[in-house]
Amino acid sequence: MAQYGRVYRDAAEKERRFQIFKDNYEYVDSVNKAGKINVPIAKCSGPCFVLTFMVLGIWVFGATAHAIGDVRISKRYEQWMAQYGRVYRDAAEKERRFQIFKGNYKCIESVNKAGNRKHKLGLNQFADMTCEE
Repeated sequence: MAQYGRVYRDAAEKERRFQIFKDNYEYVDSVNKAGKINVPIAKCSGPCFVLTFMVLGIWVFGATAHAIGDVRISKRYEQWMAQYGRVYRDAAEKERRFQIFKGNYKCIESVNKAGNRKHKLGLNQFADMTCEE
């Protein structure tokens, strides 16, 4: 970070950025191991390394189809996964479950915002499952 002049507002932002970096690195590594694409991450250094991660970061972000408005939901999803100990077998399964979670989360939010009930809905251990499951 010091090599590239990175300065973060606080420790929380630094940790969040590191987690994004780590997630991107793990995703690229898993893609490489699956043989779908060869991204020579270990061979990059200096400016090439930074450029590669910028491009890959954009690619991964786009590939997971998270819109800008989904950042808040994505963060809540990561918290929910930690709370209930959810671990998925691969990035595709995680993304599929995120889409289900997102739909359930938006439904819960809309019901709670309507305010015409005496109770509120909330997330539980089944938030990444469909009604059929």
